[in-house]
Amino acid sequence: MIKTKLILFLLLYCSTVWANVYIEIHMQTGVVTYNIASIDSISLIEPTPTYVIDAEAKKYPVGLIASHYWMLEDLTCAVYDTLSSNRGIQLKPSTDSTYTAYKVGGFYNWQAAVGITPKTTSLATYTTVQGICPNKFHLPTRKEWEKLFASNNYAGSSSFRHPNWKTSSNGLKRKGESPKDGFNSLASGYAKGTTIKDTELLSSYWSAESLSTNSALSCRLDATGSLSFSSANKELGKSVRCIWDGQTDRDWLYVYRRNVTDETERVVRYKIADIKQIVVKDNLSDGYIADKQNNIYKTKRYGSTMWMLEDLIYTKGLQETTLNEKFHDIAAYINATDCNTSYNGVRYYSKKVIQDYATSICPNSWRIPAQKDFISLVNADTQYTFIKQFHSAVYNNSQVFAANSEALYWVSDFTTGSYYENGEIKYYLHGIPYFEHFQGYYPRFSFVQIANEIPALPCRCIKDLTEPYMLCRLAEKSQTRQVGIWQTNDCPVIKFTQNSRAENVMYLENVSTTEYYDSISLFLE
Repeated sequence: MIKTKLILFLLLYCSTVWANVYIEIHMQTGVVTYNIASIDSISLIEPTPTYVIDAEAKKYPVGLIASHYWMLEDLTCAVYDTLSSNRGIQLKPSTDSTYTAYKVGGFYNWQAAVGITPKTTSLATYTTVQGICPNKFHLPTRKEWEKLFASNNYAGSSSFRHPNWKTSSNGLKRKGESPKDGFNSLASGYAKGTTIKDTELLSSYWSAESLSTNSALSCRLDATGSLSFSSANKELGKSVRCIWDGQTDRDWLYVYRRNVTDETERVVRYKIADIKQIVVKDNLSDGYIADKQNNIYKTKRYGSTMWMLEDLIYTKGLQETTLNEKFHDIAAYINATDCNTSYNGVRYYSKKVIQDYATSICPNSWRIPAQKDFISLVNADTQYTFIKQFHSAVYNNSQVFAANSEALYWVSDFTTGSYYENGEIKYYLHGIPYFEHFQGYYPRFSFVQIANEIPALPCRCIKDLTEPYMLCRLAEKSQTRQVGIWQTNDCPVIKFTQNSRAENVMYLENVSTTEYYDSISLFLE
């Protein structure tokens, strides 16, 4: 029972490691690890917002209308956010409508909305003005309001009203990708001193544009759905909507998480200045596999192939020949249908076994390697970990040929034949790889012709793996590059540098060519 549990554990463990690839974000204070199955990408591109949270911790939905991301509810906040020049200052209600709470929105006089003193008579509209808006958002300029107007073709047919409007104009409906989306303007009117006026006739919003010492540009939506500009006294209380600034810097790394329902948890960000490097790793290097008789073998990944680190000992359905000092005539056991032999616990398989049982002696989804697989193995096994014991081959004239000195293995694409020499038939195998062991593991490797009786050889099985890859978006172009994780010289290491505009970009440290990226997605398919 214990053995059965162990086998089950090893099988589960093996299937698990084949599926796991991780990304490690090495911070100054520690390492944050993500399984790539849980993330879509890492990126220097700020995510387009679906919500924003103000300085008083209220959450507002955000949606794309025309070419800008607008808040879809009126602002209610009375505290300037942390990036504002007035950070932390709180507005107080007063007779001049500095701030007046109204239903689910708020009224601000123009100075309070833009965050400047009443003495200011002008404000440049080509720059973004945060004012009372949450961080990374700003008050709309005239041009941004105009783009909003244009998104609905012409005045009078716009669909910006919230359902609380009591008029029933056919052209006024909520608009957006889902019922919660759309501009959703409230029929809230405006504040004049302590009086709230026209609460069922219009909504009125400030822009960031000053027209004179006493007036500023206001945007009005009336009961017919008509959008228009007007000049308004700066002391009036009007509603505020804010627009996302867009990509304003590349100082953060954003981790886009997969299948996260809470939108506040969907994107995690890390300050690039605090990141030392990012490492992509798999845990495919070591593991175990069980054959169809539940024999357990150590395994290791070399390149895109998983190899057994131990010789196959599978015997089910195979007729065994006993090896002794007076070994049977080699031709007899070679020509047997399914014979194989063992010596000191090592299993040696005949040519016939490899030819007739190639698909059954390996574990499911594993196979006998080809010559090219051994060539790739030697190139990948720079630490010489594949061979620990040299079992060589079995001939009829000696028990084990070159015992503890050479290791020979079956391949699926060997060739065989015979020739006569001095009236005697000689057999040969071509394409058999061998490893030599002189004074330690000496990795000389080639394919040789064996001019002797056809031997019985050990066998190892391999499994083809689907290589995880990274889809990297070039920072200067919209093009992408696909980089296999196992194509790199070692575990892929992502580091940061700056381009000619002093913007942060990413690059892969240990690949042959250097390209700069702003987004990297990881896949295991």
